Amino acid sequence: MCFTLFNLNSNRYMGNIYEELNEETVLLISESPNATNTIEVVEKGYVGGETDSKVIIKSQDNSIERRVLNDGYRLESSNIIVEWINEQEAYITLFGKKQEPEIKEFRESELETPFIVLE
Repeated sequence: MCFTLFNLNSNRYMGNIYEELNEETVLLISESPNATNTIEVVEKGYVGGETDSKVIIKSQDNSIERRVLNDGYRLESSNIIVEWINEQEAYITLFGKKQEPEIKEFRESELETPFIVLE
């Protein structure tokens, strides 16, 4: 009987870990100047410690995953800057405590890969 209870608690604990690893926290939503396009940046699966943070940058039908070295700290909106060039293009800069800023160029168009790493 004790073994069964332990097993149930263990499964519940594993379920909570699974949910935490797959949880998405919205860090930033940015619209183009005339609200034609939207970029959403989420942190996925924060676990703390010495692990990297996983960030997903999303547009209408596209997304890209990046890692941010933030020394185990949770990411905040201040870790991201989105600068719109026009309705179709933007620069997305990701900052982390243990990395140089990473700049992505976003172009919403007919391209298969609208995200390009600049630095």
